[in-house]
Amino acid sequence: MDASIADKMEEYEAILKTDITKAFPQLQQLAQEIKDKYHSKFKALIEQYAIEFKKLQTKAEAIKLDIEALPNNQNTGILQIVKQHLQFAAQRAVTELDLEFSIVNKKSGFPYSEYATATVLINQIDVDLDIQKASIVTVPESTPSSTTEGEIQSEIPSGVAQEPARPVIRKIKAQLPAKNLTVIAYKEWLTKELQKVANAKPDDEIEFEN
Repeated sequence: MDASIADKMEEYEAILKTDITKAFPQLQQLAQEIKDKYHSKFKALIEQYAIEFKKLQTKAEAIKLDIEALPNNQNTGILQIVKQHLQFAAQRAVTELDLEFSIVNKKSGFPYSEYATATVLINQIDVDLDIQKASIVTVPESTPSSTTEGEIQSEIPSGVAQEPARPVIRKIKAQLPAKNLTVIAYKEWLTKELQKVANAKPDDEIEFEN
């Protein structure tokens, strides 16, 4: 919190240890000064970051709609993560500040300290949304069309253990486009790389080629 607010708080607490009746006007003045400074500090933080949270909200909403439009349910885990990011951003994209006699903004439900901590996560969530989008599975899992599972099991001799499916080895050529990159350039490159394995299964393996 702002040092000036902390100083005012110390002064306020010190006066509380004296004759409160005589010091009441001074306590009132200090309380109002603390409230005004806190409101001003909080308002400035909201004005600085609300638009960034709104961008995250819009981005998460778009990804959510893309997933829900797919005819398969292979992206349940991704959808859950995107929804969590969406809720996180939407709750903090509020531009109004209503404190009254509390340190918590009634419009969002968060105090200054929590809001300030959340701003540090903006870039991290933005990158994770890119990763989740690149990981979306768009091709439905292939299923046997003419042979049922029961028929397949009946073809296996009794007492013979069925060999587990072997993971697919996917060969990928990956090389950073440059030694020094901007964050946005790195995110674009990383997104393209993730798209190469978007339809891979978790147990599949990756073999990097030089």
